[in-house]
Amino acid sequence: MALFPFFIRRFRKVVKIGFVRSFLVVAIILTYAVFSEYLLQHNNPSSGIHTLFESLWWTMQTVTTVGYGDTPVVGFFGRLNAIFIMIAGIGSIGFVLANLGIEIVDLHVARKLGQARTRMKKHVVICNYNDQAVEIAQDILKEGHPVLLLGGSKPKLEDSNIDLLLGPA
Repeated sequence: MALFPFFIRRFRKVVKIGFVRSFLVVAIILTYAVFSEYLLQHNNPSSGIHTLFESLWWTMQTVTTVGYGDTPVVGFFGRLNAIFIMIAGIGSIGFVLANLGIEIVDLHVARKLGQARTRMKKHVVICNYNDQAVEIAQDILKEGHPVLLLGGSKPKLEDSNIDLLLGPA
């Protein structure tokens, strides 16, 4: 059981790195998409892409799967490139959203496990929290003060004005 908090902390570090990397991947794919489609399409009169802004517009339509269809891509290489952009773009945006969801869930789990930082102000700290301190915490909560519990066990109190930081049992 002592290894579980270790894995949560390690997992949190990996997710944060993955979150930053996923944003970098999206930025690289979008940059590639804008410039490659512009270079492949701007000289073709039947194409809908003649400026970098039109290429950006087409890229955002494609990657977000809106696909209005007002900017046609013509030619074999332009369409082949568009297929790659479609797959890589929606995949990378899905990866960013998945990492965002993981970050939110991980923060919630860390808070429940007593491993998150508190943002409380004007709170009462109860050190070495144990089962005998339940009455003290309840009295403090009745007075309207938030409570930060420091201890080795999860409290039997459920209240939104309670934060928990677990230490060694």
